Amino acid sequence: MAKYRALSTSLTDYQEVVARLGRLAGSDGPHAQSVVSIVWDNVKSHAYPAFGDRPIGTIRPSEIQAWVKGSPLAPSAVHVLHGVVSAIFRAAVRDRIILSSPASRPSSPARSNAK
Repeated sequence: MAKYRALSTSLTDYQEVVARLGRLAGSDGPHAQSVVSIVWDNVKSHAYPAFGDRPIGTIRPSEIQAWVKGSPLAPSAVHVLHGVVSAIFRAAVRDRIILSSPASRPSSPARSNAK
């Protein structure tokens, strides 16, 4: 059953995780919905073209790493997006959709360029 779900579940099925992250960042204040929209729009624009329609169980760590390294975005923006994508994969692990997260070991340019 878990293998089937890993091959039929995609990042888009975890939109609620992105919404929760956005609400946490906005602290449910007056701008909370705006924060959710901004986070969701950025994930849709930058992560989904690479992974969004693919079954979550088929995405490999090397693909996450290539996406991070090949991004045209500023390192800090890539770091934030990687954090959101990592949260989606962690939720999939908790839901037992996948056994481990392919995004668990970041090689974010923000970390290497900051030194």
